[in-house]
Amino acid sequence: MGKLFLISAIFILSLIPQLLFADIDTLWTRKYDSNKTRFFTVIENYEGDFLAGGRATDTSELYLLKTDTDGEQIFERYYSNPGLGSIRAIEDLGNGDFMIFGNIGLWEDGDILIGKMNNEGDSLWIKTVGDSLFNFCSFARHTDDGGYIIVGSTNIGSGDVMCLIKVDSLGDVEWFKTYSGDSYGLGESVIETNDGGYLVVGYGDYASMLLVDSLGNEITHINDGNEYYSVTKSIDGDYVAAGAKWHGEYYTLYIAKVDRELNLLDWKEYGAFGDWSIGYSIDNTSDGGYIIGGETGPALFYEDGYVLKVDADLEKQWDMTFDVPNTEVRIFSAHETSDGNYIAAGDNGDYAWLLKLGEVQDIVEGDSVNLPTNYLTLTSYPNPFNTSTEIKYYLPDEMEIKLEVFNLLGRRVEVLYDGKRKAGYHNINWKAKNQPSGIYFCKLSTGGKSVIKKMTLLK
Repeated sequence: MGKLFLISAIFILSLIPQLLFADIDTLWTRKYDSNKTRFFTVIENYEGDFLAGGRATDTSELYLLKTDTDGEQIFERYYSNPGLGSIRAIEDLGNGDFMIFGNIGLWEDGDILIGKMNNEGDSLWIKTVGDSLFNFCSFARHTDDGGYIIVGSTNIGSGDVMCLIKVDSLGDVEWFKTYSGDSYGLGESVIETNDGGYLVVGYGDYASMLLVDSLGNEITHINDGNEYYSVTKSIDGDYVAAGAKWHGEYYTLYIAKVDRELNLLDWKEYGAFGDWSIGYSIDNTSDGGYIIGGETGPALFYEDGYVLKVDADLEKQWDMTFDVPNTEVRIFSAHETSDGNYIAAGDNGDYAWLLKLGEVQDIVEGDSVNLPTNYLTLTSYPNPFNTSTEIKYYLPDEMEIKLEVFNLLGRRVEVLYDGKRKAGYHNINWKAKNQPSGIYFCKLSTGGKSVIKKMTLLK
């Protein structure tokens, strides 16, 4: 066993440059619009650009922004709407098009919006979902069958209850389920389970976590008294949720890890006594840990934006706060980017806000080194991924290449391409349905040089 570990360690070190990490720092910040806008979500698309969505409060419009990798605006779009309009989730389709999910209408009769947009932000089609007094989308994500799962709340006359909506790739409803009977509840996030069902997290009188089958029928639920706003999978196939724990006069940021039956495996709290600390988003990072966006600061005063990085055991690795005097600052969405840095989105008073965070690295060259990005590039999306990921690479000239995938033990699991390729961008889809969850390395080799991309498979 010791020899196997040593061989694995040597292999990994031969693949990846040794990195001397400095402290996390802010690489850039950008403010957009001044109509009291806020971003609820941000993603990196297959080209490495950013798509952010939210709400322009002063004008009651849905707000969509696309920027380049440096945060410079490519386009912004406003979609007119009376009332509570907002974009809550964006899903990249890998071909320039993308999906948006959000809300339109007034508080008393709002509907859920589903739209397919082109690369310029123009709508290809828009559909709405709503069969009651009020429907609200908190979050949505793609499913393995090519459709989407939407979580939120709906009004059944006696009050708001959790709801879950399954739609196909064209936005047509396959099923619409409500939960908690007459008890108040709001679903905040959802993720597909390994058996094709769904785990919902949120808060209310009925459930803070809810497990359903592939048709939305409830299997079990728990209510531990906490509020959960986001959920993701762990590398070992369990689930990790972020939110807040109420202590009577203040909140602490709360992270819980549960198994497939919702049994609590581990938990951590962050935030000083008396502070108002909440985690609004959680996402996987390529080292097996998690990045969390939220807020922290003295309760009932102006809180600061907050980004927290924890390892696989939920222990803090670093955190950053963002303070604007006399202004409440919140981070609603945070993710690792394809270059190993982090993008965060939220608001700082009157403006929607994007921040790029990252480490300053000194590279010690070994037998295999990463090449400058203007020479050779390698990315994958989504990452982390479930069953398949799109690998994209750029070649400056026609050349012989080899594109391989290795597991964490250093064993080659697949050769994706071995031969000559023309200059330019190339895409290939790696289907990993027969591989176990874990960390993998995609290696692009050409002319004695190589570049490595770490990928995380979550099933």
